[in-house]
Amino acid sequence: MKVSIVDGMAEVQALDKPDWITACLDLADHFTVTIFDKYRDADEIRLIYDMFVTRADVYLVTFYYISYNHLR
Repeated sequence: MKVSIVDGMAEVQALDKPDWITACLDLADHFTVTIFDKYRDADEIRLIYDMFVTRADVYLVTFYYISYNHLR
């Protein structure tokens, strides 16, 4: 059994975007067809969307939280 673990955000970034894509539904359909075609040899596909959190992100969230509570 062959399982492919796929970085979903990397695939979205690398995806060709033809001119006929004019709506999110078109992009979703194109993405799905592309993924299934690219990994057609796999018995199972695990599509992972990861969120990268940096120290700057934590700082900004903390800053906005403190600022919001201070204004209340």
